[in-house]
Amino acid sequence: MRRSTVVTAWAGTAVLALSLAACGGDSGGDQSPDTLQVMMSPHSITDVITERLGEFEEESGIDVEITSLNEDQVSQQLRVEFGANNSATDVFLYRPLQDTAQFVNNGWIADLTDRVTGDAEFDWEDFGEPTREAVTSTEGNVIAVPVATARQMLFYRADLLAEAGVEVPTTLEELEAAAAQLDTPDVAGICLRGQRAQAVTTFAQFLYAFGGNWNEGGEPYGDATVDSPEAIEAFEYYGNLLSNYGPAGVLNMSWAECSALFSQGRAAMYIEGDDRWPEFTDPEKSTLTEAQVGYAPSPALTSVVPAQAFGIAASSDNTDGAWEFIRWATSVEMAADMQEVGVMGARDSAWESEQTAERFPEAVVAAVQVGNATGIPYDRPRIVAVGEARDAIGGALVAAIEGGDVADAAGTANEAFQQLIDSEKSQFGIE
Repeated sequence: MRRSTVVTAWAGTAVLALSLAACGGDSGGDQSPDTLQVMMSPHSITDVITERLGEFEEESGIDVEITSLNEDQVSQQLRVEFGANNSATDVFLYRPLQDTAQFVNNGWIADLTDRVTGDAEFDWEDFGEPTREAVTSTEGNVIAVPVATARQMLFYRADLLAEAGVEVPTTLEELEAAAAQLDTPDVAGICLRGQRAQAVTTFAQFLYAFGGNWNEGGEPYGDATVDSPEAIEAFEYYGNLLSNYGPAGVLNMSWAECSALFSQGRAAMYIEGDDRWPEFTDPEKSTLTEAQVGYAPSPALTSVVPAQAFGIAASSDNTDGAWEFIRWATSVEMAADMQEVGVMGARDSAWESEQTAERFPEAVVAAVQVGNATGIPYDRPRIVAVGEARDAIGGALVAAIEGGDVADAAGTANEAFQQLIDSEKSQFGIE
């Protein structure tokens, strides 16, 4: 069996220094030019791939070296390498919503369209339409293959709803009515993110449900539309829901705080990323039992986004080997095996596999499948300065929760967002 190598690095400054040294000179310092360089983050996806890597190397004849950095370091490292036009990386596992805009605008990521669509055995159609769209550029080029996806899901206290005679809400009207009926001095009717920029991700599904979007026509660099009548209505709904039935201090709450509140039995309902489901019945993290926790599709129009995807560096001189690795790592068989360890996979077939039935509750699977079929393939503005955009838009959410002038706050947010759009259009020559 061929021998693979996994290099794990954690210290941010040291990582950059070591990697830049490795990239100096030709194409990878002391590394063999025949070795495929793969950059990933330490989680269950990497664990499965690492455990099975010998099989790929034996079958393909390709040596693989995996560098393992945390997600933020992967983004930072790739920007440094690509920006210096001096990269040793061939394949990278990354967060598309954080990095795609910059990677595409700068020409740093390879076009995979012909590879995914020209390979019948790979079965690109097995990735749902929203998932495929999420990794397709505005020019129509497929630039990554998703490995894991995430949707927004409704978590609810099944026992409290039953005691109150409340049906699981399936519409926004029902969600508000349920929150009102379940809200008590000790248990908030609902918890959603209220922390300025972080709240934008959760808010997205409500924006879509009211017929709004971040940009005109849903185009990444279309004119900003977060001050549209539909957006204002969505801001007001979200703000009223939290101000009337949310927990005290919600303006300081992101997913971590809301998750803790729900786990402690202090919120009757909670909408958040579906990958959080295991922790709410984990006795080491939660006071709740399996009988107390229910799962359902979000009553809003959920996003379905690729949390992790594989891309190939445009500068790689081993794109054929890189594609063979991605083709193997995201195959039907590997996707099913990853489900067994809890990965929220990107292939539709994986959600019908035996491994999934053994690992996930039926209600979670059903909610995921609804999201995969109907979701919007982004949950935030799709520009390079996504953090600044979320902060600006989050200002309108704060105003809505506080009961302020939502229309005025939305106008301010829209102006700031438009400035970011215009700046990037000018910077990258986008028409």
